[in-house]
Amino acid sequence: MQVTDKIVVVTGGAKGIGRALCEAFHRAGAARVVVADIDPAGARAVAALIDGAAFKCDVGKEKDIRHVIEETERQFGPIALFCSNAGVGGGFDPLSENAGGTSDEPWSRSWAVHVMAHVYA
Repeated sequence: MQVTDKIVVVTGGAKGIGRALCEAFHRAGAARVVVADIDPAGARAVAALIDGAAFKCDVGKEKDIRHVIEETERQFGPIALFCSNAGVGGGFDPLSENAGGTSDEPWSRSWAVHVMAHVYA
């Protein structure tokens, strides 16, 4: 996909693969790269490096994703690419014999971030 002169949003953009995606989209000529992350300081740091915009966003919360979408489109125009990169490691192995004894919280968080975030976007 050509991102030249396009608006791109990257969730989980403060570090790792997300940060690399933000930098790559910037180098590819995106008009604006929006760094959305649960870590607002990290998002701001990456945005500052690429002349982008930063939003605090917990992708497991629909209101946070809606806020990023609405504010991005209000400030910069239509989003051409929404890169749902954010993810969490629950600190548990869902395939282990003990997974049934794991509390609901890691399962709920993983479901919210890895599945529902895509529904919300």
